Amino acid sequence: MINVNANDKKIEKSLKDFVKFKFPHNISEEIFLSIEVFDNKGSILIKWGSFEKNISFSFKDFSECNHFLKREILKNLPNEFIDKSFGTLIGVRPSKLYAKIRDKNSREISKKILKRDYLMPENDIDFLEEIYVNQKNLLDASTYKNYNIYIHIPFCPSRCTYCSFPSLTIDFEKVPGFIRALEKELREISKYYKKPPHTVYIGGGTPSAIGPENLAYIIDLVLENYGMPEEFTVECGRADTFSLELLKTLKDRGISRISLNPQTFNEEILKDLNRYGGADFLKYYNMAKSLDFRVINMDLIIGLPGENKKSIISSINRAVDLDPENITLHSLALKKGSRLFESAYINDKDYSEILSYAKNLLAENSYKVYYMYRQKRMTLNGENIGYGKDKTFCLYNILIMEEMEDILAFGMAASTKILNKNFKFKKCFNYKNLADYENRINDIILEKSKLIEKKEELF
Repeated sequence: MINVNANDKKIEKSLKDFVKFKFPHNISEEIFLSIEVFDNKGSILIKWGSFEKNISFSFKDFSECNHFLKREILKNLPNEFIDKSFGTLIGVRPSKLYAKIRDKNSREISKKILKRDYLMPENDIDFLEEIYVNQKNLLDASTYKNYNIYIHIPFCPSRCTYCSFPSLTIDFEKVPGFIRALEKELREISKYYKKPPHTVYIGGGTPSAIGPENLAYIIDLVLENYGMPEEFTVECGRADTFSLELLKTLKDRGISRISLNPQTFNEEILKDLNRYGGADFLKYYNMAKSLDFRVINMDLIIGLPGENKKSIISSINRAVDLDPENITLHSLALKKGSRLFESAYINDKDYSEILSYAKNLLAENSYKVYYMYRQKRMTLNGENIGYGKDKTFCLYNILIMEEMEDILAFGMAASTKILNKNFKFKKCFNYKNLADYENRINDIILEKSKLIEKKEELF
């Protein structure tokens, strides 16, 4: 239990989020923080078991108080008490802040700023520099006038225990109604666009769960109404939805990037996760390689229930041996809506050693880190990290993380983001319930149309 009390409620809320992110998830003793702020002075009392510390401080500008408090908490707690990775940053996109600083400063000055103002460890700064360098040419060629398409297909063969995405167990009687609504949404919005999208990403759910014919129909709708993008990704996801017909369907339509996601190569762990088909993964992966897709991505999850250091490293080694163009390592995030979260599952293991092992192994095998993001309720020291070989980095992943271009999102529960020339954005959200999505598709189209029409007037 973590208790945070402050005489300023905005500061209290911000620090609650901060300490929940930074402190261990399986705390057995109560942590108590009491903060008092008056004018340009304040104090923090920290109690945790036998540890107690009272810190007095002063500051010049009240607007800096919140960040100052976070620095004081980090500086005054021992490393074993708190996660100090990425310093005071707890947001999803540390690479975005790094790029903002780095664009205006040399590497060495940027490093000094991040160490001084954010207490960021040097190894994390070096990691963000690597991402910055690998993204720079792609982002320099970007323009806010570009747009990208995301299509959310909400069906899966079964719901994995760690999954919190808006998804439904596949019912083929419901698929035609979903596709009719999706088709209307795609066709109506296409009238605003004369050139092809920069990228297209079909995700879910498990898009391949709806079958090759239905998936081909959706891809054809995109190509007919928008044109061929520079990069077209389809998540196939689970091996129990793979087939040679599916792979040929994607290849014949010019899909440049597919994601085949084992999550782990431990078959017993997969069964416990309510995820199946792992035994057939290698067969279909080899089929995909023989069809010569430009990029194949593999996802692995670190921190799954029942896994240990040995089994995780075994999966990482196997993925590297298979030599896909992209490998994405996800640290398990326990989110509301997942069965693991609802069952109060806690993983208190520190996987930083495994992440370091993976970074070194992937670098030795010509993989470069090209994007990353963090989430709340991740396993300790966790990150989601994308690795790719030269000229295979996923553009869509970079663009959605760095928020440099519009994302037009279609399908149930999809989230659209429209930017203006100052890279400020507004969002609109599709309904998370399938019946609402289908029955209120005209409302969705109207809201999205208004946002697109006012792109240059935002803010």
